[in-house]
Amino acid sequence: MRSRILVLAMLAVLAIFLCVHSASTYADASRCLLRFRYQPFRFTMESTPKPARAGQNITLHVHAIDLDSRPADGLMVEVFPHLTGEETKKEDAPRAVLHARGGGEYEGKVRLDSSGTWELDIVGRKKDAHSRQRVSLDVENAPAGAASDHRESWQAPGDDDE
Repeated sequence: MRSRILVLAMLAVLAIFLCVHSASTYADASRCLLRFRYQPFRFTMESTPKPARAGQNITLHVHAIDLDSRPADGLMVEVFPHLTGEETKKEDAPRAVLHARGGGEYEGKVRLDSSGTWELDIVGRKKDAHSRQRVSLDVENAPAGAASDHRESWQAPGDDDE
């Protein structure tokens, strides 16, 4: 047990040493250390319309920032939805690719077919860096008599003219 703790401590010290040694300034060193602890990108999400309705198009607006709290452009952003408590197999999971709008903004449309609390896993990738963050979205039943939009479950913004 002690030998495992000692080995882990030595590995941590070595990693910190290599990180700090490769950084030329204090700011670079602290940013390098943060990468060991935090994911390189963080996300916030809003949806329209409010409230989100089952069976109708929902536009997802995702804002991405990097470790320096600057807008993160050039990411490939995907969203993987599932109902809370109902994990899906990776090969069966639907996914949406969001499109860049500039300034760290990404947008895409989704149609969720049932009401309830949906968990959306937002995944952002850029070169060798990637982050995953889960957010929740409450989806209400469509009002009685409301027309349902029967288009593809996932579509890019601007595909409304089919």
